[in-house]
Amino acid sequence: MIKDRAQQGFLLASLIISTTLIVAIAVAVTTLVINNYSLAKVDVYRLGAQLAADAAADRAIAELNHDTDWSGTAGEVDLHNVGEYKSTYEITILPGSGPSQKIANVTGRTYSPSTSSTPRSTRKYSIDLRSLGSASSTFSIVTGVGGLILNNSAKIVDGDVYVNGTIVMTNTAQIGLSSNPVSVKVANQSCPLTGGSTYPIVCVAEEPISISNPAHIYGDVCATHQSDGSGMSDVGLDTSCADPPPLPLPPHDRDAQKANITTTTSDSYYTNCDSNTAQRTWPGGLKIEGDVNIGKKCEITIEGDVWITGNLDMINSAKIIVSDSISLGGANTVDPNHPTIMIDGPSGVAIRNSSQIIANASDTGAQIITYWSDALCSPDCSDVTGQDLFDSSTITTIYLEQSAQAPSSILYAKWSQIDLNNGGDIGALVGQKVKLRNSAAVTFGTSVGGGGGSSPITWLVDNYRRDY
Repeated sequence: MIKDRAQQGFLLASLIISTTLIVAIAVAVTTLVINNYSLAKVDVYRLGAQLAADAAADRAIAELNHDTDWSGTAGEVDLHNVGEYKSTYEITILPGSGPSQKIANVTGRTYSPSTSSTPRSTRKYSIDLRSLGSASSTFSIVTGVGGLILNNSAKIVDGDVYVNGTIVMTNTAQIGLSSNPVSVKVANQSCPLTGGSTYPIVCVAEEPISISNPAHIYGDVCATHQSDGSGMSDVGLDTSCADPPPLPLPPHDRDAQKANITTTTSDSYYTNCDSNTAQRTWPGGLKIEGDVNIGKKCEITIEGDVWITGNLDMINSAKIIVSDSISLGGANTVDPNHPTIMIDGPSGVAIRNSSQIIANASDTGAQIITYWSDALCSPDCSDVTGQDLFDSSTITTIYLEQSAQAPSSILYAKWSQIDLNNGGDIGALVGQKVKLRNSAAVTFGTSVGGGGGSSPITWLVDNYRRDY
């Protein structure tokens, strides 16, 4: 009997100890689960605030690239508001240390419950932004995805260069001078190299600048995915710079220019001039149907915008002169900086044999813009992409040779190629592809970009600081 009682006491003690251990383990596991759940919720709040701050940074840059005077959000903006959880962001834009700097202060917050006025987590950043392009920009050449080609003795001796595609330089071609280096920016947006439906995108594996000795660049070179700095000096290749973004080509309001047409004609007075002594005037708001041929020393004075539905051929010292009495930005000129000659024909414009586009006494030149492309919608395309853009960039619609000149004027091939085959004074060149060859030197004197007188401002992240 005593032995049975001892055994019963032992079993009872074992049961009590086992139960206690099980309860202790259960309490520990429950506590661990509760703690992990709490930590997970904290991480969710933190992640939500972080994502909201990231979204705020992205929106700040997007808004500034759309409107450089944007000042931020009017308080908090809901990013996610479902059930008991809410995330918000807030943006304030402040001036930086100079006109090309801004500071974006962004704040991301999470709330739970969503009706709470006190955030569960907050993330704050101060982002230093710098602008690329401004009203005082001095880009003398801006190319699209087709890039820039210089061969023989072609030289760009004044003005900076922005290339969305690639640069190829051979023979004794040169950009800048050792005594006057320039800025060269290359975005490398030229892939796939054979075109296709996804063209154009930024190349990843290919270097965008090819220089064959003794061709040379004198200047500060910033190029996406470029590692080979040979053939560059004064500063040369900067491998630490931020990748230049693809820069939109300058806008031109084609529809507005069409809407401003007041005179439509195919009369030979406007389409043909082949006299050494002829002096004719084209009024602003003029539409000329068909091809236009200007020869010998014929002088055409333009008083505003002109639309040529065919091609324009200038030869043998022919001249187009901007009137001294022109009124910019009024009823007869869409662009506030230049009168525009808009050309739709597949051959575009040829300026040959010492022919000239001449600025007026106020140094106001003309903007010559061609719209032909390989797309079916040509010349009225609002956009050209993919294989159509790839093929269009090899079509020459602006051609200059034999000392043709256009000082203070902008030559702009919207979807196609500019081919400059001789030296002379040029205001600026804009095209999907720009080819310079057989030129002793080309001197540029006009900046290009948005509206023909400035570069579109693109804001880039220069630095950021986290404020916990």
